[in-house]
Amino acid sequence: MLEFSGGPTIYQLITASGKVKEIHFSDYLKNNLKEVKKWVKGHNERFNWQTFFENALALEGIENINEELTIREEILKKKIKKFLSCDAFQEDPIHPKYRGYYDVISSNFVSESITNSKKAWKNIMKNITSMLKEGGILVITFLKDAEYYKIGDK
Repeated sequence: MLEFSGGPTIYQLITASGKVKEIHFSDYLKNNLKEVKKWVKGHNERFNWQTFFENALALEGIENINEELTIREEILKKKIKKFLSCDAFQEDPIHPKYRGYYDVISSNFVSESITNSKKAWKNIMKNITSMLKEGGILVITFLKDAEYYKIGDK
């Protein structure tokens, strides 16, 4: 599975971690990759995703969430095998060797957030999906009717 431009977040991988063999995590920003690496390595200054795990496990119908929580965290940490730099504007957003490589690609709030051009959006979607194997699964989410979003004071 490829998490394409995952940002500094892992919430979108909690349920997937129980379904896939391994996860390659990508982002355009090195600081986002650094944040996820800190969580995977158990760094003291990592973000606490416990509430997200609890909610995901509850939605999955897990009854003993406290027991499963640590297990699921460890499963996800072990399944994130690669950290990759990506650029959705490139024909090969990660590297040509990943063309048609992935069984599953997940991308959340990326393609519509980095352009307001329909032509550019179509190219971005073509670039992202070029890495999907034939018959693969694309899991994608979009923001509807958003005109802007804030990051810090910007």
